[in-house]
Order: sequence, then structure tokens, then C-alpha cells
Amino acid sequence: MDFKFAIFDLDGTLIDSMWIWEKVIFEFLDKYNCKYDINIAEEIAYMTFEISSSYLKKLYSLPQSCEEIMAEWISMSENYYKNIIKPKKGVREYLEYLKANNIKTAIATACPKYLCEAVLKANDLAKYFETIVYAEEVGKSKEEPDVYIETMNRLSAKVNDCMLYEDILVALNTAHDIGLKVTIVEDETSKSDRDELIKNSDVYIKDFTELI
Repeated sequence: MDFKFAIFDLDGTLIDSMWIWEKVIFEFLDKYNCKYDINIAEEIAYMTFEISSSYLKKLYSLPQSCEEIMAEWISMSENYYKNIIKPKKGVREYLEYLKANNIKTAIATACPKYLCEAVLKANDLAKYFETIVYAEEVGKSKEEPDVYIETMNRLSAKVNDCMLYEDILVALNTAHDIGLKVTIVEDETSKSDRDELIKNSDVYIKDFTELI
């Protein structure tokens, strides 16, 4: 391996969870009788809760505050993260493999802290990571490099010594802009960008067993 640090996205990369966001968003919009394009869930998938709630509030003139919208989403998704969502194939084995090879690991995620902690605890994964950096704490989505830069800072890592694991095109492009190498993990919700992801990623995998 030509890297000393591994930085992982959570949703759609480490865990098979992206499917629930479409379900939650559509159920939420249906509840408030919003007429929407089915691509809206994919459009906001990479945003933080703060940014996506503000975006939908303005787009559909929702009467609730952003805080109320986020609280409702968290309530709707809580059961999934605690009881249903599981790691993707080969994740645990690959994390053990990295640990055995003295590779330090971290998570850089747009997932809310509460849900991230819940799913990591439920699947006994938290023990593998040196640090977790939340986009909501940094205050920027993955259209900006801040969450990755903060993660590298916490690891005391240089960009050339890192490998980033992601599943979406916007994250790939942002990471490449700052010189990060990127392994893309295939996810069904990113299928519309699959050809471009394969073409532009440094490594493309269907699951983590390919890396062991």
C-alpha cells in the first residue's frame, strides 16, 4: 500500500445506507404534499442536514424551521441506523487489514453525529477509527474540501500519504482538487455517475473484499 492514512466516507461507502435517504425524503415531501422531481434525493445526498433542510425549505416554501425539519428527518431515520443498516461487504475485514498494516484510519462524513455514532455502535465499528470529522461541525458540504482538510489535520497527515474512500462524484472531484487519491466504492444510488466514477477514480471497487 502506498499510503499511511485511510479516510472513509460513511454513508454509501462504509455502510449500506444511502437507500434510506431517498425513502425518508420522499416520505417527508409526500407528508407535506410537495410536488417533487424524483432526482431531488440524489441532488441533496451529499449535503449536510443543515444545508439540505435549508434548501428544501426554500424550494418548497415549507413552514417549519430548518431545525424542525432536521429533527423530523432524524426521528424518521433513527430506527434504520440503530437496527437495520449494516456495513458493506468486506468492511470489517478491510479495517482489520489496515490495522494490521499500521494504517491510521478516520471518517469524514456529512452524516449527522447522532446517527453516525448510532450505526457505528450498533455494528461495533467505532473502535477502528482515530477520529471522526463531521461536515456539520466544519460548516461545509463536500462540495468544499474543508472536511477532508480538517481530517488530515487531525491525523497529522500529508495529502500524498492519504487514501480517501468515497462513493459519489462530487466528493471525488473535491478530493482530487486538493490532490487526494480516491478509491470509489460502488453504490446503487450513484449508478447514474458510474462511468465517470470508474474513469476518474484512482481505484474503483464493487466491495472491500477486492482490496484484501
